[in-house]
Amino acid sequence: MTLTLSVTERVRETGLLRALGLSRGGVRAMVAWEAALGGIGAAVVGTAIGAGYGMLGVQVLGVGPSGPVVPFVQLGALVVGVVGVAVLAATAPAARAGRVTPMRALQEA
Repeated sequence: MTLTLSVTERVRETGLLRALGLSRGGVRAMVAWEAALGGIGAAVVGTAIGAGYGMLGVQVLGVGPSGPVVPFVQLGALVVGVVGVAVLAATAPAARAGRVTPMRALQEA
């Protein structure tokens, strides 16, 4: 939803980039990269905070091993999955941004 709003709000910017020679595929790639970078940031921050709270919870409850154990493989898979979902969610906004003609985008904004 946030990415769709971002694409909608930046119609003029997209139109200017298209007028300067950026192709439809370039616009779609730009939106996909934006989604991937946002997904990476959110996944890394969320995973770090969640792992920290999880370790604190295990320590307070006294269940599990005595030392901190971080499941790096599962957390890495989670980060990759979140980034994949973010890029997949960007396909509709990216296609919409790519369809806007430069003249129409500059007129609308």
